[in-house]
Amino acid sequence: MGHSVGLLMLKVIALFFRNWLWLRVLMQYGVVACVISR
Repeated sequence: MGHSVGLLMLKVIALFFRNWLWLRVLMQYGVVACVISR
């Protein structure tokens, strides 16, 4: 049981790192949009 939990956590971490660049770009666009709309 603990082994499957470890694999699940590894999958979640891998997915997070794979999407980190995309999330960072989205956050930067959000900040820019907030500054422009002021």
